[in-house]
Amino acid sequence: MRSKVYTSFMHLLKKDTEIKKFCLHASNEKFVAVDTEFMRTKTYWPKLCLIQIATSKKAVVIDALTDNKHLEPIKKLLINPKILKVFHGARQDLEVIYHVFGKPVKSIFDTQVAAMVCGFDHPISYAKLVSKLIKIKINKKERSSDWSLRPLTKQQIKYALSDVVYLKKIYKILLKMLEKNKRLNWIKDEMQNLQKKEHYITEPKTIWKKIKFSNKPSDQINIIKRLAEYRELEAQGQDLPRSWLLTDREILQIARIKPKTEEAIRKEWLISKQNMKKNDLQKIISIVKLKNKNVRSKKGVGRSSGNSETNESIRGMLMLLLKLKCKEYGVAEKMIATNDQVQDIASGHRSKVPALSGWRKEIFGNDAIRLRKGEISLKIKRGKIILAQ
Repeated sequence: MRSKVYTSFMHLLKKDTEIKKFCLHASNEKFVAVDTEFMRTKTYWPKLCLIQIATSKKAVVIDALTDNKHLEPIKKLLINPKILKVFHGARQDLEVIYHVFGKPVKSIFDTQVAAMVCGFDHPISYAKLVSKLIKIKINKKERSSDWSLRPLTKQQIKYALSDVVYLKKIYKILLKMLEKNKRLNWIKDEMQNLQKKEHYITEPKTIWKKIKFSNKPSDQINIIKRLAEYRELEAQGQDLPRSWLLTDREILQIARIKPKTEEAIRKEWLISKQNMKKNDLQKIISIVKLKNKNVRSKKGVGRSSGNSETNESIRGMLMLLLKLKCKEYGVAEKMIATNDQVQDIASGHRSKVPALSGWRKEIFGNDAIRLRKGEISLKIKRGKIILAQ
């Protein structure tokens, strides 16, 4: 069945009176479905273009590019803890909303997270989940639209509305599945965690942890840290994407070669000609020349405890155990433990690992500890990996 959003639902709201009236109606609902459309391809800060909200009786698209004052009723609705806000893949939407309103959304249900404990693949897209649960195919042709252009086309409005009209339905289906399998508590922590504003504030001093690299000498790590902080501050100040200033690869190259002059940067082609124009090369040189402080680790650097080859073997066995347990319980692997968390368990670093507490510990954590201690093992029986006591 193809996507079908009825014209009676198609409302584009621009005026203060229309938005206030809708928010008054929505404030009496137990839950509302929410989505956003924004642009971020050429900027650091996201540009909110549309907010879509669906109640039990109405679905609307709110033009967010007009005067911000008319969005005040929307803000009050989104931060009202008495009304549940249903999203799919909420993180980016919540970040954009926090940037615009300065406050985090309260009372959240993320259908993508819920799907993870209901046996669906991670991450499952909204369109795929709608197709699987209510057998409707959503036309995603308008997904890559320039949402900042006005006027909006009927096709754009229809697409935007489809992101919340069907969200109401899949929320109800997933809720029943969670209640039937007694797994509603499994996602409670994740939903509460989404409300924390620190997830939507980027700290320039810690942004370096997102750069992927293998073990490096401490002097290089120091340079990577400082260059990443410099890039973040410049990107925020110039409102440009990070990679338009320095790519991760360029940061790693500078840290490795340690150029002492601007000429060295140009000669070695450490920064692209396009990015060169947007950077203060003298600032970069001064960062490279700064006296290094001792650095023990980057996110994955210095985590290991004992022989690295042994830890890697243990990690491999723990990953097999994770796959085994997730298949048994019908839960997405990422919902139980990330690769970094499995590495922590393999290395013997157990503090603050979510997989070693609560319901995750019952499913995976207890056996993970026992496997690491050698109290249980994995073996192959009739072509399948099983747990041997």
